Amino acid sequence: GMPEPTPAMDPGSAFNAAWEQRLREQEEEETRAKQTLKESADRFLDEFHDTQTDKKLAKMESNRKTQDETAAENGRLLEEAQRDGISQWKRVFDLVDSEKAATSAGENDRMFKLLVNLKIKGVAKD
Repeated sequence: GMPEPTPAMDPGSAFNAAWEQRLREQEEEETRAKQTLKESADRFLDEFHDTQTDKKLAKMESNRKTQDETAAENGRLLEEAQRDGISQWKRVFDLVDSEKAATSAGENDRMFKLLVNLKIKGVAKD
């Protein structure tokens, strides 16, 4: 006779199973994507931080060089000034220099050069 009809799966439940499978796969994919995103974000931030740190160190280094050069120039000016016998101006500058916290190094350097130049040019009288 006729072959027994195999009990076909209900089309509705077949659809549901496929749908759930698809949702699970999407979820896994999203989780993987998020993980990848997080890893690359972490890597980016690490690199960014390293770059910033490198820049900061380079800036500090160049600032230090500038300070060294400024100090050397002040030393030259001072020698020049002391040949003109004005060590008292150095004492004035030391007082000014001790206030460095309140002002910028640049202002002190300008003030020091001004004092020295005035003295060298004979404007400032003893």
